[in-house]
Amino acid sequence: MADSQLSSATSTLTDEIPLQLNDGCLEAEGELVREQSLDGSTINQMVVKLIDAVEPVALGGVAAPVLGATERLVDLISQLRSPAGGWPDDVPQTPEMLLPYVVEEAYDVLNALQASTVERVEQPESADVVNRLLAQGYERVSVLGPWLLWAIARSAYDIMCLLEGVSARVFLPEQGWQTGRLRLVALLGIAIGEQTGRLDLTTHQAAGVMLSSDAMIQATDHELCREPSWVEGFLQGLTQHIQATTPALSYFMENVSVEALMPHQIWATGSMRLELGLEWIADRAQVSSIEELDEAEEAIAPSTAHPVIRFTDEDWLKTYTATITRQQIASLWSCLPSVREGEAIAASDTSDTDDIISVVNDACYIAAFLQTSPTVASRNFPQRDWSLDELSLRLLWSISRSSYDVMPLLTGVRSSWLEPMQDWRTGLLRLVINLKIQTPESGWQIDLVTGESLPSSAENSTVLNNAVVQFHEQGWPQQPMRVRDLYARMVTQIKRMTPEIQLFLDGAGIDLRDADHRWQPGSVYLNTNVEFIPQQLS
Repeated sequence: MADSQLSSATSTLTDEIPLQLNDGCLEAEGELVREQSLDGSTINQMVVKLIDAVEPVALGGVAAPVLGATERLVDLISQLRSPAGGWPDDVPQTPEMLLPYVVEEAYDVLNALQASTVERVEQPESADVVNRLLAQGYERVSVLGPWLLWAIARSAYDIMCLLEGVSARVFLPEQGWQTGRLRLVALLGIAIGEQTGRLDLTTHQAAGVMLSSDAMIQATDHELCREPSWVEGFLQGLTQHIQATTPALSYFMENVSVEALMPHQIWATGSMRLELGLEWIADRAQVSSIEELDEAEEAIAPSTAHPVIRFTDEDWLKTYTATITRQQIASLWSCLPSVREGEAIAASDTSDTDDIISVVNDACYIAAFLQTSPTVASRNFPQRDWSLDELSLRLLWSISRSSYDVMPLLTGVRSSWLEPMQDWRTGLLRLVINLKIQTPESGWQIDLVTGESLPSSAENSTVLNNAVVQFHEQGWPQQPMRVRDLYARMVTQIKRMTPEIQLFLDGAGIDLRDADHRWQPGSVYLNTNVEFIPQQLS
């Protein structure tokens, strides 16, 4: 009771005295009032209401004629800017300077914009999540946090790996190089009155100490920081890429005004913000020189005893690169200045110079973005050799990034199941994705989620045409539905949101190196089904 009265009195006092932040404390008329830290459990249990007056987040997407014309313009600009393009070193590559060489392609984009009815292809539902939150107003942090983490992870496979942690080395001022593990941390900062905290969205705990901006990082086995990079610049680049890939996250990367209710407290106003940081866990045994670090890396080089896959179909590889490039351009569309400024160009009756320069400027932005390491790594994914485990994880990421609803269905959603001539059963309904590899001498089949190896001839026996399912969990349809309809909808959604998956469903030619280091031709493809796992009775 005394604690409650003290908290109430403190709240009343601080409401009347203007406070300012000063080195981690609150300053009130010359006196310092220590901030109260929020622990991870309290933040997770908090209910927040967004009170910022903002417009609904626009869905990404672009009409097909506009996208095709933009691709051609971006490709030409990339050629002109390349070392082989012959551009004079003393001439800046500004939109105005490029315009005479790309004017025809720029007018194609402008004409497509003017003819477009602003039709938009469907994009991942990230914006829908924000709009629902803005509409309903209230959400638990424990529900919002996983979506924020998914939205970050879906931006690039290498970012997802960095969220899990990668082997790296770090240069710390006055300490030199250290080896250890580097982890990207998604932080949700909360400030409610005098109470503040930062939640690590991966561990669900209060965030620890992050690397300072003047540290240098390098991970030679990771595409995002293969070259030494300062922490500050590296995080800025990641943030820009994540916002461009999932624009809805930009809303949360600013201070968002909220009303919040925590257990045992009253409603209070404050703010929250999504941030990125880097956590460093140094190895106990350290080496003292760059040469020793290189020797240590060679000593832990990955084993080649497991099967290794190399994609060999040149036509398939070209199609894959083109598919990813088109997807990357489409995801950028809602971030472009001409789109953010409304539909002025699309509604314009004339093609004046300002509109053309705006189009070329947008194309230059896209061309530069396509050269960033995450986008290059996505397009070049099939150009390198992959172990079976690595390939499985890479494909699982591609599927899970398609939609937030796909994630729980991959691991199983609580439901009831009814088949003809059977009683209702309860258990988990799961979308099954298997990777199948076949060579003249052998075959593999792997469940991408469980990692379980299956006989190459194994097939799921689920009866899709006749079974009915009814979900138990909130956010899923509560009325019974045919399993075949659910399955068709989810697979169609995956193909639409991540079209490169269709290429794997159709199959690709490969060479496979077995444990005896022999290369043999073969094929790799994905197949899908659903599985019902009955609840075990105790």
